[in-house]
Amino acid sequence: MLYVIPLSIPIILFIIELMGHRKRKLRVARKKKFTINFRRISFITDKLFKKNEYIYNLRSKYAMKISVISDMKRDQVNIIAEGFITISFLATLILVIFLFTIMNMWLSILIIGMVFIFFIHYSFNLYLNLRLKKIHRQFPIAVQKFTDIYLTNKNIKATLNECYIDMPNEISYVFERLARRLSSEYEYKKYFREFADSLKYVWAYAFAELLVMSYEGSGDISDELLFLNDLINDDIHDMEESKSELTSTKLTFLILTLSTLGVFLFNIFINDIAKFLYLYTTAGNGIITMWVISVAIGIFTSTLIEKI
Repeated sequence: MLYVIPLSIPIILFIIELMGHRKRKLRVARKKKFTINFRRISFITDKLFKKNEYIYNLRSKYAMKISVISDMKRDQVNIIAEGFITISFLATLILVIFLFTIMNMWLSILIIGMVFIFFIHYSFNLYLNLRLKKIHRQFPIAVQKFTDIYLTNKNIKATLNECYIDMPNEISYVFERLARRLSSEYEYKKYFREFADSLKYVWAYAFAELLVMSYEGSGDISDELLFLNDLINDDIHDMEESKSELTSTKLTFLILTLSTLGVFLFNIFINDIAKFLYLYTTAGNGIITMWVISVAIGIFTSTLIEKI
């Protein structure tokens, strides 16, 4: 039973991937019905998640990342994020209840449960961040295409409406969403800020500031855009190696952890002596607890290094 829960994570990721690459041309009537259903569900779940500030903020963080890496609507990404959080809590609850039937140390069970749910969210967040990194790598191309077109027409809105068509798919969704929202210029500052916040990328904030400057009366920003392109290209070259090494380290840690867990589960299901020693003795429970704590320390350290 234990091995079913970790294996459900790739299935969830596959569903998100599938929905993110669905066909964009749908019949109007069908699309309208689909959107209304999501709004009804989102309206109900939104009230439930708002009761806990931490869970609501976690939902918002996941929803923002999913909206960037896919072309789904806001209500749809909210449902995906809420569904994942709910499944992770249910899976952890099932695991804890099951462990209480086979293990003696309740403290070990609680530690395993906490690390398990943390590991699920760590894996999901790692997947989303890897997708975002791909968009970050495409951002210099997007800014270059925007600059090339802007140098011709000197109009931000017209440039946005034209430039995203020739961009790579992932980054084109972000610029297309911004272009559509700017059809109404009333809250342009809000739209530019949300554009940068969704990418969580320093150069996206710089790019958004240039657009705000132009809207507020600075006029032509051609020189600033050309200078920004040079800065981005220099920075990308310097940071690419360190970022790729960190990502490789995190992936290696994730693979080793899952491999160790797989070997452990295989061992206790095949070998009755190992099952008894690990699950029904204090020493065995202690070994499991120490392994779980080691995994938790590894996850915490890698997360801390990424934020430094």
